[in-house]
Amino acid sequence: LLKRRQQVEDLNRVQHLLMRLQAVFDLPGRMQAALEEDALGAAVGFYSEVLPLLRKYGHRGAFRNIAAEADAAARQVSAALKRCLAERKDDTEHVVLLLRKLGEADDTLQEKYLQGRSERMTRILQEAAAVSAAMAAVAQQPGSAAAGSSSTAAVPAGVESPEAWGFAANGTPPSLPRFVKALDERLINTMQETVMNVNGIFMQGDQSAARRKPLLVMAKDIIGEYFKLIRRAVGSCAMSCVATAACLHLAGGDKDFSATSPSLDFSDNWGTDTVMAAMSAVTTDIGLLHSQLPELSLRDWAAAATEQAVRGHIAAAVGALQERISSGVRMLTSQLTSRGGDQAPV
Repeated sequence: LLKRRQQVEDLNRVQHLLMRLQAVFDLPGRMQAALEEDALGAAVGFYSEVLPLLRKYGHRGAFRNIAAEADAAARQVSAALKRCLAERKDDTEHVVLLLRKLGEADDTLQEKYLQGRSERMTRILQEAAAVSAAMAAVAQQPGSAAAGSSSTAAVPAGVESPEAWGFAANGTPPSLPRFVKALDERLINTMQETVMNVNGIFMQGDQSAARRKPLLVMAKDIIGEYFKLIRRAVGSCAMSCVATAACLHLAGGDKDFSATSPSLDFSDNWGTDTVMAAMSAVTTDIGLLHSQLPELSLRDWAAAATEQAVRGHIAAAVGALQERISSGVRMLTSQLTSRGGDQAPV
């Protein structure tokens, strides 16, 4: 039984070797076919899969001609990719990765890749800003709740796949936690992928400060804009929550101010759970990047943003209460003055 098992293992190794050899012999033809179909990614995949064998045995016997043909095809693929690099800006980062897999040693490839990724993440932030503006517009409506309104609203221009951002079928914008979740799924995941690609494809073990600087500069700029957007969204949500809870839309609307007046009504929901759920998600998601970008101390950024959100929420609540008190005092004073004027002088 042991002898047969050994024979089976030997046959499996031979079969695996024959499959790899077949892939080598088929490589020039497969690459040429991919070129003719403009499937440059597939051509690069074929080449990079067999490249280790070509480097090891390409100078021997029959492999010599195959290696020469494959290298010639790789040069054609490289030339086609460089044309794409000049023509299709949206594909910059993908094209750069393909060139790198072909073995291109151009020092500008990392810079071009980071530029493409930065532009991609900037577009995500711009789309998120449009969503946040729609949320703020609904929040400013009298009596609106932080979770959204039931009225029909228009999805802002520039927002692709509104359902993925959390827009309702009637166009109502997402809640703050849903907005943060959708934003982080796009931006944080893209940043993580960017860091992994730069580390694995461009740096290849060299994690010196000089090599990491371009990545850190780009990441710092993008994450800085991310926190600016988060602060605006959280601040707008907090103002809407406390205005609704304090019933500011009712202030000054009583014809007869009394102890049971609607002007003394307050909601139990001041938006604390909403704001803290959003900031908890921000802290968790930013923490995923901390180990990849320790130089930026991103957890400190998240802690500072959370503290600012709490302080802003408390300040908004106090301000809303002060406004309600001032409104009540004005109403009571007006009513006392009016009643006093109707009485005959003593």
